[in-house]
Amino acid sequence: MEKQNKPEVTVAVIAYNSSKTVIQTLESIKAQTYDRIRLIVSDDCSTDDTVNICNRWIKKNADRFISAEIINSSTNTGVTGNCNRAWDACKTEFFKIIAADDCLLPDCIGNNVVFMENNPSSTVVFSKMSFIGKRRYVRRHKPVLDYSIFSLPVEEQHKRLLEKNSNPPAPTCFFRIQSVRDMGIRFDERIPFMEDWPMWIMLTEKGVKLDFLDKETVGYRIGGNGLSAGKSVFGVNFYKSLLKLDLIYLFDHECQTDKGSAINSFTERQASIYQEMLRRMRKTPEYRVGRFLLAPWRFIEKLFSNS
Repeated sequence: MEKQNKPEVTVAVIAYNSSKTVIQTLESIKAQTYDRIRLIVSDDCSTDDTVNICNRWIKKNADRFISAEIINSSTNTGVTGNCNRAWDACKTEFFKIIAADDCLLPDCIGNNVVFMENNPSSTVVFSKMSFIGKRRYVRRHKPVLDYSIFSLPVEEQHKRLLEKNSNPPAPTCFFRIQSVRDMGIRFDERIPFMEDWPMWIMLTEKGVKLDFLDKETVGYRIGGNGLSAGKSVFGVNFYKSLLKLDLIYLFDHECQTDKGSAINSFTERQASIYQEMLRRMRKTPEYRVGRFLLAPWRFIEKLFSNS
């Protein structure tokens, strides 16, 4: 493929308080064997030095890209809002999102472009991913990935997503973006901290098959801070997102079969998620500091209640 005939690809780095990892992410994009890349860094109102670090890096490496820009937000909107800002800024046929604590493997963009050009009906493709982080931590917490969903017809993919039996490896997704825009689909900002699952549900509902490239393309960081959420609150935000996902997308599907059993199942699942959310919240520094500050008042209250 001659250089002038290669399609341009937008790579969007989705950042929030990512000062410790974003350089590694940016360097992995710079190191791509594919050269026709437009770079976007979309920052979700970071409170650390992320934006300054990215500005300095882009000034130094701007010649590597067709274009490079930073999109700032004056408020924190969560990962879905952050993804949508990058989504709206994309002007190329192909679009790749990468979290600012993950990395692209060197042939990631090139392999995805070749797949898309060989499969012109493909709208979104996933691939395999490796894992980065502290070796011992990765060994203990490395997720077991199930790629079997990609061998199913789109109707079965949609059903498995609604039944929460599969969740494709989101860090690897690669879009033919205009095809998705033509369907009126964007990341669902009603669920601020879950950008992936609702997107796959909406796409498969529209008949878009989730395709698969059998190559490793992304390094996913185990034990990162999570997108648009500090490490201490990420677990709580994730479980809040699960509650909203159930309510908006999954409950109606369960009711179509048996409304009574769906309500019981839904209630039990919500209770389980809520208990896990409380458990995560109690582990956060904010909660522990609050308990420490309120301890004297609880002692006084207990003293007077027993008198």
